[in-house]
Amino acid sequence: KTRFPSGIRSPARLESDGIFLSIGDPDNSKSGEIVRLGYDGDVHWRSDCGGKTRSKCFSCWTAPAIVGDVAIAGCGLDSSGEGAIWGLDKETGAVRWKVKVDNDCQTSSPVVVGDAVLIGCIDGVLRAIGASDGAVRWTFKAGKGIWATSALDTDGTVYIGSHDGYLYALEGTVP
Repeated sequence: KTRFPSGIRSPARLESDGIFLSIGDPDNSKSGEIVRLGYDGDVHWRSDCGGKTRSKCFSCWTAPAIVGDVAIAGCGLDSSGEGAIWGLDKETGAVRWKVKVDNDCQTSSPVVVGDAVLIGCIDGVLRAIGASDGAVRWTFKAGKGIWATSALDTDGTVYIGSHDGYLYALEGTVP
Protein backbone atom coordinates (compact mmCIF):
# COMPACT_ATOMS: atom_id res chain seq x y z
CA LYS A 1 0.00 0.00 0.00
CA THR A 2 1.51 3.31 -1.14
CA ARG A 3 0.05 6.75 -0.41
CA PHE A 4 0.61 9.81 -2.60
CA PRO A 5 0.00 13.49 -1.80
CA SER A 6 -2.61 13.98 -4.51
CA GLY A 7 -5.34 11.84 -5.99
CA ILE A 8 -4.63 8.92 -8.29
CA ARG A 9 -6.85 9.40 -11.31
CA SER A 10 -5.16 7.19 -13.88
CA PRO A 11 -5.42 3.47 -14.43
CA ALA A 12 -2.20 1.68 -13.60
CA ARG A 13 -0.08 0.52 -16.54
CA LEU A 14 1.29 -2.91 -15.66
CA GLU A 15 4.59 -3.79 -17.25
CA SER A 16 6.81 -6.79 -16.53
CA ASP A 17 9.32 -4.58 -14.69
CA GLY A 18 6.99 -2.24 -12.83
CA ILE A 19 3.77 -0.32 -12.44
CA PHE A 20 3.38 3.13 -14.00
CA LEU A 21 0.68 5.65 -13.10
CA SER A 22 -0.10 9.35 -13.06
CA ILE A 23 -1.23 11.44 -10.13
CA GLY A 24 -2.62 14.92 -9.79
CA ASP A 25 -5.53 16.83 -8.37
CA PRO A 26 -6.54 19.85 -10.44
CA ASP A 27 -9.25 20.83 -7.97
CA ASN A 28 -6.81 21.48 -5.16
CA SER A 29 -3.07 21.37 -5.68
CA LYS A 30 -3.04 21.58 -9.50
CA SER A 31 0.05 19.46 -9.25
CA GLY A 32 0.80 16.24 -11.07
CA GLU A 33 3.50 13.62 -11.24
CA ILE A 34 4.22 10.47 -13.20
CA VAL A 35 5.25 7.53 -11.04
CA ARG A 36 6.98 4.16 -11.38
CA LEU A 37 6.48 1.54 -8.66
CA GLY A 38 7.77 -1.95 -8.13
CA TYR A 39 5.30 -4.76 -7.58
CA ASP A 40 6.34 -4.69 -3.92
CA GLY A 41 4.90 -1.15 -3.67
CA ASP A 42 8.28 0.58 -3.46
CA VAL A 43 8.48 3.84 -5.40
CA HIS A 44 11.26 3.61 -8.02
CA TRP A 45 10.75 7.24 -9.08
CA ARG A 46 8.29 10.12 -9.00
CA SER A 47 8.83 12.55 -11.84
CA ASP A 48 7.79 16.17 -11.50
CA CYS A 49 8.64 16.65 -15.20
CA GLY A 50 11.49 19.01 -14.46
CA GLY A 51 9.71 20.84 -11.64
CA LYS A 52 9.93 24.24 -13.33
CA THR A 53 6.39 25.24 -12.26
CA ARG A 54 4.24 24.84 -9.15
CA SER A 55 2.06 22.44 -11.11
CA LYS A 56 5.01 20.12 -11.90
CA CYS A 57 3.75 17.92 -14.80
CA PHE A 58 0.33 19.64 -14.59
CA SER A 59 -2.51 17.35 -13.55
CA CYS A 60 -2.16 13.84 -14.97
CA TRP A 61 -5.01 11.37 -15.31
CA THR A 62 -3.72 9.17 -18.14
CA ALA A 63 -2.22 5.71 -17.85
CA PRO A 64 1.35 6.14 -19.07
CA ALA A 65 2.32 4.16 -22.16
CA ILE A 66 5.67 2.40 -22.32
CA VAL A 67 7.51 2.29 -25.64
CA GLY A 68 10.99 0.83 -25.36
CA ASP A 69 12.78 2.85 -22.70
CA VAL A 70 10.33 5.78 -22.66
CA ALA A 71 7.26 6.32 -20.45
CA ILE A 72 4.72 8.66 -22.08
CA ALA A 73 1.79 10.47 -20.47
CA GLY A 74 -0.45 13.40 -21.25
CA CYS A 75 -1.19 16.04 -18.63
CA GLY A 76 -2.69 19.49 -18.38
CA LEU A 77 -4.79 22.10 -16.65
CA ASP A 78 -7.97 22.83 -18.56
CA SER A 79 -8.71 25.81 -16.29
CA SER A 80 -5.65 27.62 -17.66
CA GLY A 81 -5.38 26.07 -21.12
CA GLU A 82 -2.00 24.49 -20.43
CA GLY A 83 -0.93 21.03 -21.41
CA ALA A 84 1.90 18.77 -22.38
CA ILE A 85 2.69 15.27 -23.48
CA TRP A 86 5.74 14.05 -21.60
CA GLY A 87 8.35 11.48 -22.63
CA LEU A 88 10.26 10.29 -19.58
CA ASP A 89 13.22 7.96 -19.23
CA LYS A 90 11.69 4.67 -18.08
CA GLU A 91 14.54 3.90 -15.67
CA THR A 92 15.00 7.31 -14.02
CA GLY A 93 11.89 9.42 -14.70
CA ALA A 94 14.03 12.20 -16.19
CA VAL A 95 12.39 14.27 -18.95
CA ARG A 96 13.55 13.18 -22.41
CA TRP A 97 11.13 15.37 -24.35
CA LYS A 98 8.00 17.49 -24.04
CA VAL A 99 5.32 18.31 -26.60
CA LYS A 100 3.56 21.53 -25.58
CA VAL A 101 -0.12 21.67 -26.53
CA ASP A 102 -2.82 24.36 -26.51
CA ASN A 103 -4.94 22.65 -23.86
CA ASP A 104 -4.81 19.65 -21.62
CA CYS A 105 -4.21 16.02 -22.56
CA GLN A 106 -5.01 14.54 -19.17
CA THR A 107 -7.95 12.28 -20.04
CA SER A 108 -6.95 10.35 -23.18
CA SER A 109 -4.39 7.67 -22.36
CA PRO A 110 -1.69 7.18 -25.00
CA VAL A 111 -2.07 4.11 -27.21
CA VAL A 112 1.09 2.39 -28.42
CA VAL A 113 1.39 1.90 -32.18
CA GLY A 114 4.80 0.48 -33.11
CA ASP A 115 7.42 3.03 -32.05
CA ALA A 116 4.89 5.81 -31.49
CA VAL A 117 1.82 6.70 -29.44
CA LEU A 118 -1.56 8.18 -30.30
CA ILE A 119 -3.04 10.64 -27.80
CA GLY A 120 -6.00 13.00 -27.97
CA CYS A 121 -6.32 16.32 -26.19
CA ILE A 122 -9.21 18.58 -25.32
CA ASP A 123 -8.02 21.02 -27.98
CA GLY A 124 -9.62 18.49 -30.35
CA VAL A 125 -6.34 17.21 -31.80
CA LEU A 126 -5.28 13.57 -32.00
CA ARG A 127 -1.50 13.39 -32.26
CA ALA A 128 0.84 10.61 -33.39
CA ILE A 129 4.11 11.11 -31.54
CA GLY A 130 7.40 9.29 -31.99
CA ALA A 131 8.37 7.75 -28.65
CA SER A 132 12.13 8.14 -28.95
CA ASP A 133 12.21 11.84 -29.86
CA GLY A 134 8.76 13.36 -29.27
CA ALA A 135 8.38 14.30 -32.93
CA VAL A 136 4.76 14.90 -33.93
CA ARG A 137 4.32 12.65 -36.98
CA TRP A 138 0.77 13.64 -37.85
CA THR A 139 -2.34 15.22 -36.38
CA PHE A 140 -6.10 14.96 -36.88
CA LYS A 141 -8.43 17.77 -35.80
CA ALA A 142 -11.91 16.81 -34.58
CA GLY A 143 -14.77 19.29 -34.26
CA LYS A 144 -14.43 19.49 -30.45
CA GLY A 145 -12.25 18.13 -27.67
CA ILE A 146 -10.97 14.56 -27.53
CA TRP A 147 -11.34 13.17 -24.02
CA ALA A 148 -11.55 9.50 -25.01
CA THR A 149 -8.70 7.07 -25.51
CA SER A 150 -8.32 5.96 -29.12
CA ALA A 151 -8.72 2.36 -30.23
CA LEU A 152 -6.71 0.60 -32.92
CA ASP A 153 -8.20 -2.12 -35.13
CA THR A 154 -6.10 -5.02 -36.43
CA ASP A 155 -6.24 -3.51 -39.94
CA GLY A 156 -4.62 -0.27 -38.67
CA THR A 157 -7.78 1.83 -38.52
CA VAL A 158 -7.77 4.26 -35.60
CA TYR A 159 -11.13 4.96 -33.93
CA ILE A 160 -11.49 8.11 -31.84
CA GLY A 161 -14.52 9.68 -30.20
CA SER A 162 -14.93 13.42 -29.73
CA HIS A 163 -17.17 15.78 -27.78
CA ASP A 164 -18.59 16.83 -31.15
CA GLY A 165 -20.62 13.60 -31.04
CA TYR A 166 -18.72 11.78 -33.78
CA LEU A 167 -16.76 8.57 -33.73
CA TYR A 168 -14.05 9.00 -36.34
CA ALA A 169 -12.46 6.09 -38.22
CA LEU A 170 -9.05 7.08 -39.56
CA GLU A 171 -7.61 4.66 -42.12
CA GLY A 172 -3.98 4.47 -43.14
CA THR A 173 -2.78 6.63 -40.27
CA VAL A 174 -0.59 4.20 -38.36
CA PRO A 175 2.70 6.06 -37.76
